[in-house]
Amino acid sequence: MNVSMDEYVLYKHLTKSIDLKDGFEELSDELLNEITAEFIGAYCDSAGNKEIELLKPFMNKWRYNESTKLILKTNDVDMIRLWEIIINGRSIKDGKRFKSFTNDYKVGYLSGSEYKKLNEKLKNHFGDINMDTLNEQNEGMAYVSQAINEMEKHGGEMIIGIE
Repeated sequence: MNVSMDEYVLYKHLTKSIDLKDGFEELSDELLNEITAEFIGAYCDSAGNKEIELLKPFMNKWRYNESTKLILKTNDVDMIRLWEIIINGRSIKDGKRFKSFTNDYKVGYLSGSEYKKLNEKLKNHFGDINMDTLNEQNEGMAYVSQAINEMEKHGGEMIIGIE
């Protein structure tokens, strides 16, 4: 049986300790990100999950392209950084850009203060963007604003699945 070094390290990690944090730093970013993406994808597809609530509508990532162009034109460093997490994902290990073996499905997350800040910045730069003011240029921002407005009702972190 051929196994990669990452698979061996993961196996060693899972069999040596019940505490999953023990030896966490030995696991590669790519492996942890891949496991996270698989978990989020499978968990969200399962019936009756209670810990993660799916917010709709779902949009393909290409539909964010025009909104990304508008956001980049603002030169607002904080807003661009937060938007890039939504577009490119974020590693759970070190908070840097999400990298995995396949990059088919990426995961990012924003804390409560981060998604509130992003929503405030979107409103400051672009006004009230919602599904009623939807157009080809702002549809990505409209979806994100809608999701953030829902998150503000419930609290917690916002986990983003990028497919």
